[in-house]
Amino acid sequence: MYAMEVNFLITSELTINIELIEFGPIELELFLAVIIGAAGVFGNTGMIIPVIDTYPSMSVIFSSNVTWGHCLQILFLVMILQSVFESFEKCYKKHGYSFVYYTLGPIIIWSTAYSQAYLETKLYMEY
Repeated sequence: MYAMEVNFLITSELTINIELIEFGPIELELFLAVIIGAAGVFGNTGMIIPVIDTYPSMSVIFSSNVTWGHCLQILFLVMILQSVFESFEKCYKKHGYSFVYYTLGPIIIWSTAYSQAYLETKLYMEY
């Protein structure tokens, strides 16, 4: 959403949909509601089951360590990256690299958090 807000600040056009796959906030909320509802009914144990336990023929693609939770995380990551890329692409076409100024704050915060997680610092591990 932050990338969409930056897009609105620079281009004065608010587009909430991911245009490549025509996926908007309503579809996202419905998708999340189905996942939360399924977790409420069936429990979250389905997220820690390896994919190859459900579909043994997928052992060519997935290792035994890849769970359904990992697949769901990758799906959400791809959707988020697509949305961010589309928003920044519109900003770049309108005003060049001016969007970098607006995204420096979140990038610095994200990079410090990521580096703390990677290095397993005491501060990160306690919280």
